Amino acid sequence: MRISIFIFLGLFFVSNSFGQKQSINILFGYGVHGTGDLRGYQYGVNYSRDFSKKWAWVAEVGGSLHDGPDTELIYEDLLGNEVDGTIHFVNGGLQAGFGIDFALIKTENHRLGITVLPIARYQATSIMDFMGTFFSGGDELPFPVRILTRVEPARTFSVGASLRLGYRYSFSNDLMLGIGASFQTDTNGDAILGSLLSLGKRF
Repeated sequence: MRISIFIFLGLFFVSNSFGQKQSINILFGYGVHGTGDLRGYQYGVNYSRDFSKKWAWVAEVGGSLHDGPDTELIYEDLLGNEVDGTIHFVNGGLQAGFGIDFALIKTENHRLGITVLPIARYQATSIMDFMGTFFSGGDELPFPVRILTRVEPARTFSVGASLRLGYRYSFSNDLMLGIGASFQTDTNGDAILGSLLSLGKRF
């Protein structure tokens, strides 16, 4: 832990010695988690500081929230009421990262860059590893029975990386508006693909 703090402080002071252009950005986007059956949102706030004409340090905190239903299960109870027994899965996480951004194109008002952001991530999920639905014959049970089994932990800590391609336009008052695409994966085997909008200010 102490080593990582010293590394972070060292990089921060190095960046101070090379450049003074900084920016803060609010990020929000839409995308898919895993194989695409869970759709949802990503969000975050990042701070960047140039340390050369093309390169910048980036620090970010953020998260994601994706959800989706399992196969629909609708049935009637003994009173004839319609019951929705569909299981709804939710996958959410919080993460923080520190990485670099390289500007492929950079002018006074335009920046097209690639960001590589190593991350540490906490995630919680309601997804089960095994699930079965049984319908009884005759009048044994008037409703289906679901068997849910969890093998992997519902809460995980992992490390990974996010790769992004983004474009930002800077207005005359140093406000910035951007769009981008991102892909991230981690040691938990999760993958998130999404698009991002950003609003920020440079100073």
